[in-house]
Amino acid sequence: LIGNSYTSSNTLNQKVERILDDSGINSDVEAVTGGGMKLSDHADDADQQGNELNTKLSERYDYVVLQDQSQVPSFPTDSEFWIESNNAVEDLNERIISEGGQTILFMTWGRKDGDANNALRNPDYLTMQLHLQQGYEMYLENSTTDEKPIFLAPVGLAYKNLYHKVNQTGVDPTQGSNSFSTLYPTLKYTR
Repeated sequence: LIGNSYTSSNTLNQKVERILDDSGINSDVEAVTGGGMKLSDHADDADQQGNELNTKLSERYDYVVLQDQSQVPSFPTDSEFWIESNNAVEDLNERIISEGGQTILFMTWGRKDGDANNALRNPDYLTMQLHLQQGYEMYLENSTTDEKPIFLAPVGLAYKNLYHKVNQTGVDPTQGSNSFSTLYPTLKYTR
C-alpha cells in the first residue's frame, strides 16, 4: 500500500493482510506511507536508488495499491497538483507492471464536513466525494490500457453509500453519532 496518513493511521496493511490470511491466502501486505504525501511525491521516491519505495517496488509484489493525498484528486484537472498526481499514476503503473505487479487505485472518501481549505470547490461531504470520484476515475481513464490495466477500489463510494443510507432515515449523516459520522472520529487530516 502506497499512501499517506489515510493508509497508515488506519493500519490498513495489517487489516488487509489479516483478511487475506483468514480467507486462506498467504499474504504479506506492507505499506510505504508519509503524512500528506501525494502520488507525485511517491513517484519521485520510486525513482531514487536506495529509497524505501524504490526498494519495495523491486521486490515484485503481485498488487500495489496507490492512495493519493486526500484533497488532490478532487482538484480541477488543470491544477498543478492534479496533473502531477495523474502523471504519477502513469509512471508508478509503468514501474509496477515492469516488476510483474498490477496497480489498484484506492479511491479515498470525502471529509465529513467538506474541505475547509478548499471550501469553494468542496463545501460539503457529497461535493467533495463527487470530485474525488471523478478525479480517481480520470486517473484510471488516463493511465489504463488493455496491455497495462489499472483497477479501482472504490472505498469512497462505500462511504457515500452509508451516507445515503443514514440520510434516508431522516438523519443528517454529518451530525451526531450515526453509522456514517462514526467513521471519522480519530482520523486526522494531514496537509
